[in-house]
Amino acid sequence: MLRPSLAPSLPDVWNPVHETITGPARTATSGTRRRHRRPKPLTTAVRRALAFAATAPVAGVMMAGPSAYAAENTGAAKPSLSTPDSDSAIKADAAHSDQKPIENPHTRINDSHMGSSVSGVVLDRAADRVVRGHRASTALLPAFHTKLATAALTALGPEHRFTTKVVHGNGTLTLIGGDRVLTADDLAELARTAAAGLKSAGVTHVKVRVDDSLFPEPTLAHRWKEGYRLNTVAPVRALAVDGHSVADASLDAGKVFAGQLAAEGIAVEGEVTRGRVESTDVPVAGHRSPRLADLVHRMLKTGDNHIAETLLRMTAVGAGRPATFDDGTAVVRQAGV
Repeated sequence: MLRPSLAPSLPDVWNPVHETITGPARTATSGTRRRHRRPKPLTTAVRRALAFAATAPVAGVMMAGPSAYAAENTGAAKPSLSTPDSDSAIKADAAHSDQKPIENPHTRINDSHMGSSVSGVVLDRAADRVVRGHRASTALLPAFHTKLATAALTALGPEHRFTTKVVHGNGTLTLIGGDRVLTADDLAELARTAAAGLKSAGVTHVKVRVDDSLFPEPTLAHRWKEGYRLNTVAPVRALAVDGHSVADASLDAGKVFAGQLAAEGIAVEGEVTRGRVESTDVPVAGHRSPRLADLVHRMLKTGDNHIAETLLRMTAVGAGRPATFDDGTAVVRQAGV
């Protein structure tokens, strides 16, 4: 077993058993009951992140339209504020001058790729006022990614980063999930760091397992159509590499990691397995994702369903709920979007 003194320092202090949010204030272990927190009002940083994300050329923060993810809803309520029905911008208060206006909003709204059914409104929740409206009195179902972006940034904050960790114990290296945008290069760096620690402790052979228990079953939403799977959105697991759309993204990532360990001179025994880490396991490597604000921008710009499904579950965790489809949806609704 690796001696704790050989383990490299990680960005945050964390317990290797089922940590879900970086930093001690948001750490949860299995069996611990967490109080559901009320959604927080949009902060200046969240408003700035949403304004940044909305510069994507597809439906951004101020766009709304039909959504395949909201099929169970029968309608949408109209904005509670009195909203302009034209494409006129209302000057923001000096207190919110940090928001950078979107360039060419009228052109973007009327782009043929947006379709004919587009309406939307940008609200400054803190000031209880309208910033911009386009056919704002026409109620449509907001695009799911837009609602999710608002809820995720509110629950977690735009500077939040997701962590992937590697721990060692009883001859086994465990790759612990939490970052769905992990790349092969990221895994290679984790493998290099872990291999260096193993070699310094005289360890040359290990078994490899993945711990993706952060996201519980089911991995498929019960309302998903059969045709959605893999080619649209894969089973939602807490580990993936390079966005691979496969039936078991966690084991896929584990196999890539095992191959990279072998390239670093560490022999891997047997097949990659799935299991939970032990409280005595020693951390040997860690990787942090890009900022949440950057992930939201990527999700909105490319319509990345893998990021969206991950954020739905992590938003639930950030609100003190289990990382399930239902709890994530509940938090989005509680956020008032």
